[in-house]
This record gives sequence, C-alpha cells and structure tokens, in this order.
Amino acid sequence: MPESVIVNQLCTTVVFHCQGAYALATMWRVYVQNNPTLGPMYAKIQSKPSWVWKIAIATVILIVVIPLGLLVVTAMLIGLMVFFLLGALATLLGSLKRIFRSEDTSMFNQTPNTDKDARINVRVIHHD
Repeated sequence: MPESVIVNQLCTTVVFHCQGAYALATMWRVYVQNNPTLGPMYAKIQSKPSWVWKIAIATVILIVVIPLGLLVVTAMLIGLMVFFLLGALATLLGSLKRIFRSEDTSMFNQTPNTDKDARINVRVIHHD
C-alpha cells in the first residue's frame, strides 16, 4: 500500500474521531510509528524512562526558554521606556516652543485659519 494512501486513511480516521490540535498530534504520532525510517527511532525514544524526559525538558527550559523570555521582557521594558521618554521630550519641546513663540498653537485652538498657515495649493472657503 503506498504511503500517501496510509497517510490519507490516518488523516480521515483521526479527524473524524478527534478534533483540533489533539487530532494533528495523534495523526503525526501514528504516521511516525508506522514509518519504516522513523518507527525504530520512535520506539527507542519511547523506551526511555520518564525521568530522562523530565530532566531533558527541564534542561531545555533552563537553557533556552527562560533566557529568551527574559530577553523579550527586557526588550519590551526598554522599548516602553524609550517611547515614554521621547513622548515626554516631544511634549516638553512643544511646550517650550509655544511659550517662546507666544502664539496659541494648541490643537484646541478654534480661531479661523490665517495666511500664516503656510498651506500651498489649498482653497479655503470662508463661510459668512
């Protein structure tokens, strides 16, 4: 029986009996067990005691996952600090600019537009 037929049968069987990620994991487990190349390796791995797997997983977590998590959290904190510091600097510079220019340039300014707007090719319609 060709391998593609076996895979299709496994997919159909697993999908009808299970749902979601469990179905996908079960399908691949069955495929690997029945594969002539990967089957013996799978059997050898499954024969190891559970404490070996627990130590291996703990080692991976200690060596890979925790340092990566700390790097991500540190990068996020630095990014937030830079964002807030640059925002505060922009606010401060804008305030100083408004103070020394002595014009009301706030976004709540409701005065009509004047010729000082520096607009180019904009038609302003004045309503009376």
